Amino acid sequence: MLTHRVIALATAIGLACSLGGPAVRPAAAGADVCPEPNSDRAAACFLGASAVAPGFLDTPEDVDTYRIELAPDAMIVATLGGLSADYGLRLQMPDGSVKAEAIEPGLSDKVVRADGLAPGTYFLAVYSPRGESSAEQPYQVSVSYPASLVLGTPAAPTAPGGAAPVPYGYVPAPAKAYGLLPSDVGAGFREIVQEATEDGRGFANRIVVPDAVSVQGLWISRPDIWLVDTVVGIQPYGSNDDLGAEYNGMLNTLRGKYGANVQPAVGWGSEQVYSYAWAGRSADGSVVIMYRGVALKHRNAVVLVEMIGLEQHATWDKLSGLVRTIESRIQAAAQQYP
Repeated sequence: MLTHRVIALATAIGLACSLGGPAVRPAAAGADVCPEPNSDRAAACFLGASAVAPGFLDTPEDVDTYRIELAPDAMIVATLGGLSADYGLRLQMPDGSVKAEAIEPGLSDKVVRADGLAPGTYFLAVYSPRGESSAEQPYQVSVSYPASLVLGTPAAPTAPGGAAPVPYGYVPAPAKAYGLLPSDVGAGFREIVQEATEDGRGFANRIVVPDAVSVQGLWISRPDIWLVDTVVGIQPYGSNDDLGAEYNGMLNTLRGKYGANVQPAVGWGSEQVYSYAWAGRSADGSVVIMYRGVALKHRNAVVLVEMIGLEQHATWDKLSGLVRTIESRIQAAAQQYP
């Protein structure tokens, strides 16, 4: 069976950055870098952006808490990885309330993100939502602080001398207004994931067929198309350099981290649209499973649409039609800002 981890939705719109940093020497089994007891905010150890801290949950009731410091004009991206047991990651506000949480089942990395927060002290908690633990195998937790995406909506720039606004084709937030709906994909499809940044400039969702099931992280079914992922990111008016950096970063992630063969898409007449694909066979070798994606930069928006399904149905025509749907919504919105 084809196995492929779909690109994290927020990563594709630039909400995460590399979490590299100086290595931390492995701790002895059961010996947290942050000494026990560290289950509450008062006993939390500081976690800096340059470190990857190993830790242990010795029992299902164990909780490890870390203190982090958010600087102005930044957002929080925290990652829990290296899992040998099914753990969860929680971002807590200064008063202990939960801001974001990653508790999806399995051993894949858990990531929490938050934007639009005031600078100051916040907390990360590693815990066991399903009663698993390991005193022998450590997890790894890290945090980074990319630039905030909460940037407001500046006025349209004007031509020299204060003339009429410069033609640019501005697309306003919310990004959700341009994303795909289940009805765009086909009858009976349903949305199972939806994410949006607090400022409305980032949106992502996942749409699947009614009887699709997740097997080792891959959604599969008997019908033709099983899954469609959509990501839409909006940059403020006049930030074309930033937009290009976001788009190139997305393409480089596809090429480097995921090994995709990213090429200019045929039929759009522009190198601002790229496509990629790969294939695999079902466990019994009887059918070919196709994975296709299109990345688009249009106006001040970046778009990523990905599709998984049987080879004869997950076609470029079907995928490009969905991308054109988003493109047409962006184009219609841009007409408000000639």
